[in-house]
Amino acid sequence: MRIQIPELEAGTKVKIRKPGPGERGEWVVRGRVLNSGADDPAYELGSVSSGRSRIIRRSRLKLLRAHPAAAGGQGGRSAPAVRPPAVAGRT
Repeated sequence: MRIQIPELEAGTKVKIRKPGPGERGEWVVRGRVLNSGADDPAYELGSVSSGRSRIIRRSRLKLLRAHPAAAGGQGGRSAPAVRPPAVAGRT
């Protein structure tokens, strides 16, 4: 059985599994590398703290937070509460 790995969108925060030198901490996906293959695509990442750039395969990435657009556009917040219409005679 094959496990489907979801595609990452630009702006998604990730960490690198088994980090090498200079690969610790949070990273932000900048985009997918063209012609990197469908089985294990490569992504260009930027370090949150230093801005350093790396190209890493999807299998080495751990998802921390999805980009707000990927999470339904709410950015992790619930919809605002809607008040029922006022009823005559009630205060």
